[in-house]
Amino acid sequence: MQWLAGPVVRRLDRLVAGLHREGLDVRREEVVAALVLNWSDYSPDGLFQLILPFKKKHAPPRRQSQRGKPVVLHLPSPITLRIDALVEIAREMGTVYRHELVGALIMAAKQDSRWLKGVVESYSAATAADAVPHGVSPSKVLDLKPPSPGPRRHRHAGT
Repeated sequence: MQWLAGPVVRRLDRLVAGLHREGLDVRREEVVAALVLNWSDYSPDGLFQLILPFKKKHAPPRRQSQRGKPVVLHLPSPITLRIDALVEIAREMGTVYRHELVGALIMAAKQDSRWLKGVVESYSAATAADAVPHGVSPSKVLDLKPPSPGPRRHRHAGT
């Protein structure tokens, strides 16, 4: 389960509805997985620049987390581990959480259904190896043991 800000959930649902109008029967998790796989800037600064505007506008402080909505996303293991790897890269610049990366990708997605349809179709044809970010050890993403559910341990940048 992932906690996402209300505007993020509404945006995700609009993206899914747009794809349905394009004739593509997809679920939320397929759109999220496609957006995660489509992200190709693996620099700490590039990731942090994606996430920072989102953090300022949509990510509530932890004490106000009740403003978020629980969203169940059953993501394939390589996508989940890719999210972890991207978050780890972004943490070189500061504190970043998985929900912030996922939310930022959803909010940054183009509202263009044709573009998104191409991204989802590319995801459908992808292999697990395509989930490995450049410069990251494949074993971090292609682990045979799927990650356990639940919160990830946060490590502060530089630790």
